[in-house]
Amino acid sequence: MARLSGSTISVTELEGNSAGRRVKAPTGGFKSAARRNSTAVTMIRIGAVLAFFLGWFIIGHVGGGLFVPTPESTIVRLVELAQGPIWGPLLESNISRFIGCPAASILGIALGSLLARNTIADRALGFYVDALMVIPTISIVPIIVVAFGLTLNARVVVVMLFVLPIVALTTRGAITTVDAALLQLGLAFGSHGGR
Repeated sequence: MARLSGSTISVTELEGNSAGRRVKAPTGGFKSAARRNSTAVTMIRIGAVLAFFLGWFIIGHVGGGLFVPTPESTIVRLVELAQGPIWGPLLESNISRFIGCPAASILGIALGSLLARNTIADRALGFYVDALMVIPTISIVPIIVVAFGLTLNARVVVVMLFVLPIVALTTRGAITTVDAALLQLGLAFGSHGGR
């Protein structure tokens, strides 16, 4: 039988050595090897980032000119851009995403829960949700533009049509694949129905 005592392991009859012999147990060897490996990986990553910036600096100053700006000029332009002119257009571009994604997520979770819990609703609406998932959104955009025009509403609807089927199908899949043992556990603790 092998017995651990301190930092040595006593090996006895199992290996055919009735006298028993002492074998030194590893002490921290694995941790130090892992730490060395982790340090090496970190140093390689830092070296790669430094090599990228050094290459960018050299190319920008030697032959980049018009096509590869220097890192200094890029930083200056980013600071100028962040001080003013970008925030209005950025908000205008992304307002449809800020409205459409949360709305589609809420509707998608509700729709996915309905599809998972109600067989009739799944048979009636599941086909359309599956179709929205596989139809390219770009093919629906002309119909939306005709219906809503070139407005914020049209952009929100496009975002919602992109997000809604993904969230609904993910929710339906998550609810329908819950392990039966977990469902029985919930029933044992008094959970039922929509809980």
